[in-house]
Amino acid sequence: MISEQMRDARLTGTTVNAAAVLAGSALGLAVGKHLPDRTKEIVLHGPGLASLAIGFQLVLKTDRLVVVIASVLLGGLCGEGLRIDRTLERGTEWLKARVGSRSRSFVNGFITASLVYCVGALTLLDTPLRFLLDPEVMNVLSATGGLLIVAIGLLLLDIKQVRVANLLSALILAPILASYF
Repeated sequence: MISEQMRDARLTGTTVNAAAVLAGSALGLAVGKHLPDRTKEIVLHGPGLASLAIGFQLVLKTDRLVVVIASVLLGGLCGEGLRIDRTLERGTEWLKARVGSRSRSFVNGFITASLVYCVGALTLLDTPLRFLLDPEVMNVLSATGGLLIVAIGLLLLDIKQVRVANLLSALILAPILASYF
């Protein structure tokens, strides 16, 4: 059973994560249009590099990379079939129209911020999940989340436009596959 302190810490961490993503997004929308392209580009390099470092660190903690790769591959196929990225884009376009934004980067920025929040929330749940899942299963789940964080880093660094939203199903499949293989 998860203690009340851990539940409170998880909620606080999730709240802080959400607030940071929202504040960063709002700041980017407000200030971004006044910055030169070079400055906008360099502002994303720090978080992009940090995402790569954090993601690789998580991936390298497991010795069950085959299960991680299978989870990402099968999760990606599920995500592509469900067209998660298109659904998220349509929802973001609707939100853009509602808030009256004319920013060309609104959709991409909002989706990236949402993905950072989703995958970041997984890392905040790490401690409580360790009490519920077998340690080996938890390591595979963390490594799978780490691989998605690497994909976010590639996106932020504009190295490769990975459809990370379509890979989110891997986070559901990872503990299932790790339990059986």
